[in-house]
Amino acid sequence: MLSPEIPWLISSYILECKLYFDQLQFNKRKKSIYGLSYDFIVLSWCSAFLSVTTTLNYGLSQTVLDQYHQRYPSLPTVRISYVIIILETCKLFITSGLMIQILFLYKRTKHNTQGISGILLAFGAFFLMSTLWVAKCCIKKEAALFYLDLVDLIWFTGKVADAFYLVPQASLNSIGRNVVGTCQRFLFLSWLSFFMTIIGMSTLVCKNHAYYEIPINYTSWTSLFIKVISLILFSLQQKLIYKDANISSKEIYSINATSQV
Repeated sequence: MLSPEIPWLISSYILECKLYFDQLQFNKRKKSIYGLSYDFIVLSWCSAFLSVTTTLNYGLSQTVLDQYHQRYPSLPTVRISYVIIILETCKLFITSGLMIQILFLYKRTKHNTQGISGILLAFGAFFLMSTLWVAKCCIKKEAALFYLDLVDLIWFTGKVADAFYLVPQASLNSIGRNVVGTCQRFLFLSWLSFFMTIIGMSTLVCKNHAYYEIPINYTSWTSLFIKVISLILFSLQQKLIYKDANISSKEIYSINATSQV
């Protein structure tokens, strides 16, 4: 029997994939990434990649499952949603296209305020060092850490990326004092996807599911709380603060031509 939250969450992920695909086409049409946050794209890609990695480990790795049951013998097997992992894989492919655009195809069209921030680089360095340390402990059997802990660290990092991925774009809008980097329906699709997720997750609350009964690749309420703050800020920027400050398409093409000289 199909869980009541699944149709809502599927709709939310489809809308999110549509959002990223529209952004991909928007960049391709104007041949520019001017005003688009690198951190936003990188965090979007990371959240999808790390979620898919975690879910596949919990679904397919016998080592992870054995260590999980040894540590939590009274709990049932970790639940995962295979429908969600398929949609997250689609998101991963689309955001990979956006990564290619910002790093290679249209790199010359970026403004001097665009690029991967020091905060994200520090976050990435901390994640890498933590991963290497946990991996070393797993291999050498030190500090009572296991492969399960490495997978959980990846899961946690993915959730952090999923929670904060919109913050850099809102920040870049404030620095550039415009909202020209995102596609026309970015805000509409973001809000629609958000409300679909809220409805889906609310059905779980109504049914009083225990935390271990919720699939590991579902979003968290903490992520949704941070997202709604980011979306409110982004809405104020687009509809009120910078609604008359948009750079025209002609100016963007002029910037592109200048950058390619």
